[in-house]
Amino acid sequence: HGDELGLQKWSERQVKWQQNYKKSNFSKVSQTLFWELYNNLIDKTEIYFAQLNNGILDDSGKNHEYTLKLNKSSIKPDFIDLKQKKIIEFDGTYWHRKNPENKKREDYRDRCILEIGYSILHVNEQDFKTNKQECIDKCIKFLSE
Repeated sequence: HGDELGLQKWSERQVKWQQNYKKSNFSKVSQTLFWELYNNLIDKTEIYFAQLNNGILDDSGKNHEYTLKLNKSSIKPDFIDLKQKKIIEFDGTYWHRKNPENKKREDYRDRCILEIGYSILHVNEQDFKTNKQECIDKCIKFLSE
C-alpha cells in the first residue's frame, strides 16, 4: 500500500477494532480514583473514563473510554477532560511493569498526546494504594490548573 495509504488503512482498522471491541481491560482501582475525581469536579461535561456512561456508573465491564485521535493513530486515555485538554493515565502495576519496551512505548504515546495540545499526568497504582488522598489532591490540582 505504501507508507501513506498503509498508515491510513491501519488507522481505519484500529478505529474499527476499538469501536467493535467494547469490553476492555481496565483497572477497578483506577475507577475508584476516577469516580473520586468526577464527584469532586464542578464541570462534569466532556469527561470520559471506563465506567462513566453519560454521568452514570456502568459496572457491566463495558468500556466507555473516549477514543482520541492522534496525528498518526488513536488511543483510549484512562481519564480525559476534553474541555480542558487534560489526560490522566493510571499506571497499574501489571500493565506498566518496568521494562524497556513499555517505557519506550509510553514515552512515544506521551509525546503524541503533547503534540496535539493535551496535558498529561501519570498516577502510579502503588502510590495511589499507599496514599490515596495525596494522589486525589494531585489530580484535582492538575485538573483545575
